[in-house]
Amino acid sequence: MRKKIVLGNEYDVALHSNLVEVLKSEGAQTVSVASGVAGSQDCEFWVMELAGKQLRVESETYIGLSIEGEIELVEKLATMIISRRG
Repeated sequence: MRKKIVLGNEYDVALHSNLVEVLKSEGAQTVSVASGVAGSQDCEFWVMELAGKQLRVESETYIGLSIEGEIELVEKLATMIISRRG
């Protein structure tokens, strides 16, 4: 089963940094990156691979910064990312 967790606001620079730090420390590899603009919305999408599992990271105006993947992996990563916020 898959789950999507919105971590916070897409414009939160510290949150983005925490996300990148956690993904690097866990050994995630980038599979693909895409971005676009639609009206007033900016969208960025990354597909990552971590421990043989696919993870999708999205940053979208008005929606936020989110991670999506297998439930256990996403919940573990979200906890690690949010705990770095202090």
